[in-house]
Amino acid sequence: TTKGNVSNNFKKAVEKMNQVESVYNQVQWDSEAADAFRAKFTKLKNEIVSAFENLDSQFTTLMEQTLSDIQATENANTVQ
Repeated sequence: TTKGNVSNNFKKAVEKMNQVESVYNQVQWDSEAADAFRAKFTKLKNEIVSAFENLDSQFTTLMEQTLSDIQATENANTVQ
């Protein structure tokens, strides 16, 4: 289903962000700004993941509400 595909794509995006972080954490940074940069990267990564998770949740909720609305409309328009 479209809902499942979209939701799956959001989950894959989160997985990719986690992979990026894993690779990033393997890099040895030798500079005074390394800790600040690492903290900023982690903060941004967490914000991106949170945004994907929120989008997935909102999309799923809206799709379920739309399906419910369509079903209610079809039921209301059915001649008995």
